[in-house]
Order: sequence, then C-alpha cells, then structure tokens
Amino acid sequence: MFQTVPLIKSHPKAEFTCENEILTNYLRKQASQDIRRKLAACFVNLNTDETLIRGYYTLSNGSIPLEQVPDNFRKRLPTAYQAIPTTLLGRLARDSRCIGEGIGELLLIDS
Repeated sequence: MFQTVPLIKSHPKAEFTCENEILTNYLRKQASQDIRRKLAACFVNLNTDETLIRGYYTLSNGSIPLEQVPDNFRKRLPTAYQAIPTTLLGRLARDSRCIGEGIGELLLIDS
C-alpha cells in the first residue's frame, strides 16, 4: 500500500540514504527545522513496519509575480492579484534500497 504521511520526529531519518548526499542530509538534518519554521512541509513514505523511509518530498508556498505572467492569462485574473500563488515541489528523493520499486514516480504523483 502506498501512503505518504507528514514527517514526524519518530520517523527513522538517520537510516535514509539516497544517491544524492545533499538530499540525504536534508532529510536527516534540516527537514524538521524547516517544518518548525513553516518553510516547507515534508511528506514521507514508510515501509509497512515503519522502520524505513522509502522516500520523501517537500512542498513550499511560492508565487509568480504578475509581470511574469503572459498577458492572455493575466487578463483573466482578478485585478487585486499582485502575484499568482503556487506550490513548489522543492525536494524529492527515494532510498537507495528501493531502486526499481517506482517510489520516485509514486511520490511525484502523490505530491
């Protein structure tokens, strides 16, 4: 069963390893701080006994300044808009032990 849940303190972050050291270290050392500061939301996929984070992704709020929006789209927006709100998929990684299981694709769809 594929289900993502918000990252919490008890999840086994120290066990997570992917091919990209920056993404490994982010989950282990920075993600919880970003959540506390409300800079990002982090979601993890765990194995059935919750001993392994199979993968994770982060979402953050963002915006696109109105002057960067094409005219034909901008004309359909309310005049009060200064920017278009967006959601940024900031990070996405899967554990090296889960290569070939389709975890990355499923995380992308879930996000």
